[in-house]
Amino acid sequence: VQLIPDAGDREALKVMFFFALIFMGTTALIFHELMYQNLQKKLEEERDSYVYQASHDMLTGLPNRFQFFEYFERSLALAKRKHNTLALGYIDLDGFKPVNDTYGHHAGDLILETIAQRLNRIIRSGDMIARFGGDEFALLIPQVDNRESVEAVVKRIVETIAHPVDADEMTLQVTCSIGIALYPDNARDVDDLCQKADLALYRAKEEKNTYCFFDAQRIS
Repeated sequence: VQLIPDAGDREALKVMFFFALIFMGTTALIFHELMYQNLQKKLEEERDSYVYQASHDMLTGLPNRFQFFEYFERSLALAKRKHNTLALGYIDLDGFKPVNDTYGHHAGDLILETIAQRLNRIIRSGDMIARFGGDEFALLIPQVDNRESVEAVVKRIVETIAHPVDADEMTLQVTCSIGIALYPDNARDVDDLCQKADLALYRAKEEKNTYCFFDAQRIS
């Protein structure tokens, strides 16, 4: 600026430099803010991805055991406060291992994915179907009107799972057995309800392709 002989030109150039500095500073701030927002978005996406992976079964997209029991404990506490009835069901596939061994894991995975989609279409909002691993699933109905309403749901699950699955020009089929325990009729805490549902499942597995409610007189 000092090398410019004309005073007016020097003042004009100073003003230009001043506004250029403001422009560059503003641009830098905007760029910094955009970079910060982009970084925050990526961190949030990664966090959401980790949370999802920690709480869901990656093959079927269903909640996993961890998320199921977290929801189970909250639902049971609410049922106790509101004096509601709650239903826990253990679902085990019949004939899954022979299909998996005969046709390979691809066929087994297809069956599990298809069944998960079918189960999601059956349950109501507020109910939960989870995959515990292998061919084991669990059902939670936090608010039960009566035993008949639970029976209607598990009947539909048994019928739906028994529908054939088309895979690579093959027709595959499995069935399921379901054991059900009710709060407060059969048990009053998480561990006891799980035990009662497991005992009911054991009895249902004796017949297969059916369901069984826990009955203390029939199950020792």
